[in-house]
Order: sequence, then C-alpha cells, then structure tokens
Amino acid sequence: MSKLWGGRFTGKTDPVMERFNNSLGVDQVMWSHDIDGSIAYSAALEKCGVLTGAEASSIQEGLELIREEWAKGVFEVKEGDEDIHTANERRLTELIGSTGGKVHTGRSRNDQVVTDLRMYLRTLCTEMAAEIKALVEVAAKRAEHEVDFLMPGYTHLQSAQPIRWSHWILCHAQARRTNSYLSIHPSIHPSMFKISLYLSIYLSFYLTIYLYVYMCIYVYICV
Repeated sequence: MSKLWGGRFTGKTDPVMERFNNSLGVDQVMWSHDIDGSIAYSAALEKCGVLTGAEASSIQEGLELIREEWAKGVFEVKEGDEDIHTANERRLTELIGSTGGKVHTGRSRNDQVVTDLRMYLRTLCTEMAAEIKALVEVAAKRAEHEVDFLMPGYTHLQSAQPIRWSHWILCHAQARRTNSYLSIHPSIHPSMFKISLYLSIYLSFYLTIYLYVYMCIYVYICV
C-alpha cells in the first residue's frame, strides 16, 4: 500500500530514509490501542455518513481479526510497514479490500500518533499505579513497625533535628500516592490539589491559633 504521508511523491523513497523513518520496532507495543482508535473512528465515520453500516461493520470485524493476530503473535510484518498505523491499515486492506483504506478518511497520522500514545500511556499508568500502591503499602507497614527508629534530619545539607524514620518514609510514600492518583485521573487538574493543599494549610494555621488562644484563656482562668 502507498505511504500514509507520501500522497504527493511519485519517486521511490531512498533506502536510508526508509530505515530512518521506520518506527515499528518501537511503536508496535501500541497495536491494541491503534486498533481501538480505528474502531472508534470508523464508528464516528459511520455516524457522519461517510461510511455505510456495512462498511463500518466490515472494518471493525477486520480490525478484530488483526487484534487476534497480534495477540497470538502471528501478525506478519511486511516491507513498507514503517509504523504500527501503516501495518494495521495494510493488513486491514488485505483482509477486506479497498474498504479498509476508508478508515483513514479525514484522519492524519499525527492524529493517530497522539491518540495511540495517550491511550497507551493511560494503560501504562494504570498498571504502574498498582505497583506504586504496593510500594506505598510496604512503606506504611514499615513506618508502623519501625515508628521508634530515629534518624538525623537534614537542612541545607547539614544535620538538623532528629526525626522519626517513619515520618521520612511516609512523606515519600505520600508523594508517590499523589503522583499515582494524578496519572490515572488525567481529567483532574493539578491546580485542584494546590487548592486543597492551600486550604488545608489555611485551616490548620487558624485552627492552631484558635487552640493556642483557647489554651491561654483556659490557663488564665484556671490559674
């Protein structure tokens, strides 16, 4: 099949450029996400009237067959498959004919790259969140069991007041927990966490002042 980006070129691409431009060895890990994106896009094209119901169904069925090939490890990479988008579309046209090329209607490869990468990273972040959760749980257990362990605190690269080992390890656990939450909830803007942080500091400050004044009055009255 013709290259997705070479519509205006008539000559053959130099072999050096072919090797330089080939990224399939890197981006083939996104094969499932590329298929998911194309299935969703074909449904959108059908809704817009660009594809008939039969064409959309044919494309989606063909993509599911390609998914099975990748999952079973039998997908055959051929010369000219410069990236995962080209490979999947080439195989789709082999399975269902020229209709397979319509999945690219009104769609640039830049769009595919961004969409695939975003979906892949969301999946990866979800998997990493489970690992981070396990790490945080270990830190919490160690902090509980080793609460009496003391260590020197540091400020400006110098030893400062003694602190609890559990306090030190939990501060890092909390940071990992927050980052993990942000990674799997991209719709939540980090500024929301800043607002929550500022609000908690604000309330803590005034609560401390209130308690201090209350204790002073209490001591004055009692004494």
